[in-house]
Amino acid sequence: MKPSSRHIILTLCLMIAGLCLLSGCGKDDKGNPLGPVNESLIGTWQTQRFIAFPGSLDWEFTPEDSLFILITVTLKNDNSLTYERTDMGETTEGTGTWSATATTATLTLSDGTSLSGTYTLDEAKSLLTVNATLPFDPDTMTFGGDSASTIDVPVAIEFIRIDS
Repeated sequence: MKPSSRHIILTLCLMIAGLCLLSGCGKDDKGNPLGPVNESLIGTWQTQRFIAFPGSLDWEFTPEDSLFILITVTLKNDNSLTYERTDMGETTEGTGTWSATATTATLTLSDGTSLSGTYTLDEAKSLLTVNATLPFDPDTMTFGGDSASTIDVPVAIEFIRIDS
């Protein structure tokens, strides 16, 4: 079954969060064409919370919610990534690449889908928050798609480090 736009977009957001963790103030890896790597971001991250309209409506989803999409992304020091997405009991796996600056990350999946956003990493380097804008269809109440009624919605996605 082909993943929907909603799944692809949410997966990318989660991956961006992971990418943000990999970038920043770390040493420059001059041999890597994708840019600098912050070694503290390399690792495995999992979605913890998804907030649409942060600061206003705060439409929040957590793992306890049936609409929550669990994404686990592993960011590697060669700027490659792997991910696993579980949505309504169905799991999809994939690969891609990432790049990041001190404040912005970009994730590109192997199908060519790409997403960019800003990020912050907590002092303990265990919580990554990614801020991006995603298309939202109020008619179907889903993220993704490109219908005439689709609007851009600010989102914040939190990831926690699940490796040591």
